[in-house]
Amino acid sequence: MSRAIDLRLKRLEASRKPGDITIWCAEDSDVPETVEQMIAYGEILEADRSRCVHWTVARIMGGHERALAVL
Repeated sequence: MSRAIDLRLKRLEASRKPGDITIWCAEDSDVPETVEQMIAYGEILEADRSRCVHWTVARIMGGHERALAVL
């Protein structure tokens, strides 16, 4: 990943509200499968499943329009 994109993603993650785990996948319908994989790889716990949200619906301060602007 390029350094510029990495910096943008870090800035976007820092702007999200606490409690959410933002899932970065192409379609929101891919979230359940992505979460399953993350649990299987030990990246998140089963207890975190309910906190996972697709990046377009994450409670990012300013909404997903701001998220797209940052990216």
